[in-house]
Amino acid sequence: QHYNEPRRFLFPSKDDNMPVRRSNSSLRLEDNTNSSKLEDYSAKKKKDLPPDFAMNVLDLELEMERENVDIESVKQLIELYTQAMEFYESRKSDKHVVFLSKLQTLLMKPNVVEAMAGSTDTKKSFEEQLAEDKEKKMKDFVKRMKDEARNHKQDAGTLMKT
Repeated sequence: QHYNEPRRFLFPSKDDNMPVRRSNSSLRLEDNTNSSKLEDYSAKKKKDLPPDFAMNVLDLELEMERENVDIESVKQLIELYTQAMEFYESRKSDKHVVFLSKLQTLLMKPNVVEAMAGSTDTKKSFEEQLAEDKEKKMKDFVKRMKDEARNHKQDAGTLMKT
């Protein structure tokens, strides 16, 4: 084993996990270079899908076919779609597009939109609030224009007197 030490010293193998010295300088070469550290980090960032992912997605998608859907079920399905998109995108797979399409389709369903809005009553009150805000802004604008016109008449009148 002592005979192999110089070889390991000059040519560290990938199996060596400990730092090795090259020549007599204090420079140390480690097995983990920057690129391998980056690969390790990206591998840690890649998460796996939940254990019952497919069954949960199927159950929730079937639930979305009902007329009245629960907002919590909608949130769960959106979360699962998001996890799938991140999972497949991190692995450079085109499957993430499938889940993006599913998410877009889900968000366009009238029963899902209604569940997310709370109820039709909430939607009406929101529309009424927008109309009131628009009317108030219009009244403020008209008042400002009248004030400006009055100020211009006064300024013109003072210039004529002089």
